[in-house]
Amino acid sequence: MSSQSIPSSVAADAPEAKPQARSLWRTPHYAMWFTADTADVFADALQTFALPLIAFEISRSEFVAGALATVSMVVMMVLMPVGGVIVDRHDRRRLMIGQGLGQCAVAAVLAVCVATGTLTVPVLVVAVLVLGMISGLLGASTDAILRSLIPTERFAKAQAVREGRESAVALTSSPVSGALFGVAAWLPMAVSAVVSLVGGACSALLPKRGEAAGDIAEPADAADSAVPAAVTAASRRSFLANFAADFAAGWRWTLTRATLPWIILFGALLNIGFAGLETAAQLKLIADGESGFRIGLIFTGMGVCSLVGAFLAGKVADRLPVGPTVVASTAFNLCCFAPLVFDASYVTIFVCLSAIGLVMPTLNAGLFGFMYGRTPEDMQGRVSSVFETLVGLLGGFAPMAAGWTLQYVPGGFTVMASATVVFGVLGLLIAVLSPIRRIPASKDWERFEV
Repeated sequence: MSSQSIPSSVAADAPEAKPQARSLWRTPHYAMWFTADTADVFADALQTFALPLIAFEISRSEFVAGALATVSMVVMMVLMPVGGVIVDRHDRRRLMIGQGLGQCAVAAVLAVCVATGTLTVPVLVVAVLVLGMISGLLGASTDAILRSLIPTERFAKAQAVREGRESAVALTSSPVSGALFGVAAWLPMAVSAVVSLVGGACSALLPKRGEAAGDIAEPADAADSAVPAAVTAASRRSFLANFAADFAAGWRWTLTRATLPWIILFGALLNIGFAGLETAAQLKLIADGESGFRIGLIFTGMGVCSLVGAFLAGKVADRLPVGPTVVASTAFNLCCFAPLVFDASYVTIFVCLSAIGLVMPTLNAGLFGFMYGRTPEDMQGRVSSVFETLVGLLGGFAPMAAGWTLQYVPGGFTVMASATVVFGVLGLLIAVLSPIRRIPASKDWERFEV
C-alpha cells in the first residue's frame, strides 16, 4: 500500500489535529474498551480450560475432549468471514454487548447442567457449537472498534499492553479455573457467565459508531480502502448482493497486499504447531491423572513468562524493527519445542511451554500492530476475520488431531511435539524469505507496504 502526501491546499483547509494523549489510559474510552475486552478474554479462558476437563469427565476419552475444542474452533473460523462483514456494517458497540450476553447465557446453562448432573455429550456439543457461532459472528467487533479509538502510531504500544493483559489472564485464569473445578465442576462456568455479563455491561458504555472522540481519519487513497465507508449507491442493491460484495472485497483486499498474505501463512504454521502441542500437553496430563490445579500451573508458568515478555514488549515494541524481531522470536520458539520431542515429563513440559511466553508478546505486538495499524478503519472487521479464519481454521483441527494421536498412536505426545518442530521450521523459513523480514519499526510503517 503506497502512502500519499496531502496537497498543501487540502492541508490548509483541514482542521487542526488534536494533540494525542501521552498515555493510552488518558485516551477517551480506551480504559472502558480495555475492561470490556479483558472480561471477554478472561471468561473465554475460564471456559477453554474447563471444557476439556468436563468433557473428559463425562466421556473418559481424550479424543472426545480434543474434538470438542476443534468443533468450537472450526465453527468460529467458518463464520468469521461473515462476522467480519457484519462488524464492518453495524454498530460494533452493540455487537460487543450481544457477544457478552450470548456467552453469559451459554455458560450459565452449562453451569446449571453440570450442577444438576444432566449434562451429556450431545448437550455439551450443542453448547460448544453455540459458543463458536457467537465468537465467529461477533468476536471481531472488539478488535475492530479499537481502530476508531487510538491513532495508528500507538497500535504497537496498545498491542504490547494487550499482550501484557493476555499474560496476566493466562497467569490467573487456568489455576483459577482448575481450582474452581476442584471445588465444584460447575463453578468455572458460573464464574465465566458473571464475567461475560460484566464485559457486556462495560461494552454498553462505549461510544456508538462515529461518536468516538478519537476517531481516526482514513487515508485519502480510495483504492486502498476497497469499499466506501458510506452506503450511497451500494444501498440501492439488494442486501445479499451488497453483503456479498463487501465479503468479497475484504478477502480481495487482504490477499492482494504485499505483506499480509505472508503474515497469514506464517501465523497459520505457528498456530497449527502450538495449538496441537498445547492441547496434547493438557490432554496427556489429564489422562495421566494430574489434578486440574497442577495442570493449571503449566499455564501459570506460561503466564508468568508472558508477563515478563509483555513488560519487555511494552518497552521496546514501538522501537524495534518488526522483521528481525519475528525471525529471532521464531528461532527461540524452536529451541523451546525441541526438548519435548525427547522428554514428556511434567517438569519439561512446564519449562518449555513457559519459556515460549518470553518472546511471544513482542512478536505479536509487532506483527498485529503493523497489520491492524496499516488497515483502514472501515476494513478492520473483514481483514481481522480473514486473518483469523485462515490462521485458525487448520489450527482448529489441531486439538482433535492431538486427542486422536494421544489415544490411538503409540508415543502420541512425541509425535505431536515432532510435528510442532516441523511447523516451527517452516514458519522460520517464511519469516526469513518473505517481506516479513523487512517490516520496520512502527515509526516507519506508513512507508512500508502492508
